[in-house]
Amino acid sequence: MVNNKPPRGIRNNNPGNIRWGDDWKGLLPDKQRTDKSFCQFSTPEYGIRAMIIILRNYQKKHGINTISGIIHRWAPTSENDTQAYIDSVSQEVGVAP
Repeated sequence: MVNNKPPRGIRNNNPGNIRWGDDWKGLLPDKQRTDKSFCQFSTPEYGIRAMIIILRNYQKKHGINTISGIIHRWAPTSENDTQAYIDSVSQEVGVAP
């Protein structure tokens, strides 16, 4: 059987899979939320906006400005294959980790 469902981040208009915690603009009302772990935005633009704010804060507040640094913070090894993620993004973007 083939799974034709879009990935979770796309279904949630949250391509960065941002977890619940902050009160982001564009979040679905409580009654419409179906994902208990990740934010659900009304449009993809709100999800992308939240990602941009987070990434800017990584640089401004924490001095993180490398692919490796960003991904280690965004996708910790306790939950992800962080090194594979870093390698994939570095190769796709054409920039050293």
